[in-house]
Amino acid sequence: MKIYIDTNWFLSFYQANQERQGVLDLIAERAHLVVMTDQNRTEFRRNRASLLQRLRENIIKSTKVQPYTTSILLGMPEHGRVLQAARDMSDAACALLDKLTEFESALEDKVSRTFNELLSKCTVIRASDEDVVRAQCRKARGIPPSTSKRSTIGDELIWECLLRGCEEDLAIVSLDGDFLEQGALLADEFSAHPSRRTLIHIGDRLADVLSKYAVLTPEEYAREQYVDPIRRCSSCGADSWYYAGQDRNSVHLEKAREHAGYPPLDDAARLEYRNQRHVYVCGQCNSLMFL
Repeated sequence: MKIYIDTNWFLSFYQANQERQGVLDLIAERAHLVVMTDQNRTEFRRNRASLLQRLRENIIKSTKVQPYTTSILLGMPEHGRVLQAARDMSDAACALLDKLTEFESALEDKVSRTFNELLSKCTVIRASDEDVVRAQCRKARGIPPSTSKRSTIGDELIWECLLRGCEEDLAIVSLDGDFLEQGALLADEFSAHPSRRTLIHIGDRLADVLSKYAVLTPEEYAREQYVDPIRRCSSCGADSWYYAGQDRNSVHLEKAREHAGYPPLDDAARLEYRNQRHVYVCGQCNSLMFL
């Protein structure tokens, strides 16, 4: 089993309180479970700089205090304490901004250190020219993950890399709506692979993945995630089927037999099968199954 952590999850530590920083230590200890792409490296280093600058601006705005002053207030000791508190706030803000400057130049904050440590230890899938072409086609067709509001193909390229380079079961941690909202479609596409892999989880909290899957032994994981081979499509390996009703007059069955090179049904067999077979369609390759 592998865990893919999207770039936006790491970047969220600079702009929101998504998860406690302690989870960074937990994933660093399990770097062998992580899979990433070289696109993640580029995205993190590019976006981190702009987020730190935005963080700097927000600190300045939120700590700027200008106490109201009049002649009568100046003689009050309480007002003096208010002025001193404002000066203390300004000094503390300056010290905090100096610390951010160190982060910007040395890449020494905890999030950046963990991200770089993971890159040095985890499985990194490098994007190929073929991945880029497939990502561009995905973008043009609007197939998830794809965001029409952007002209770039970052999400598309990452997904194409995972489809090609990850042959193990996969859990995805992302804050991207296209991943979180299109889980069924992504799971169908990911499972259609000779390795019989499965997309076991899509969510926005890494702690959930670690507590549910990372604590399992290989034997426990195999028992919990077992998929009956009969559920798998014989053509593409996907494990999602959609009911398409009864096979009226064995029309679909006849076409399937012809495609497979089998002779047509005789009258007795056709009568036996008539209106008794139910048709299911593979969610990935549209192959038919009869039950």
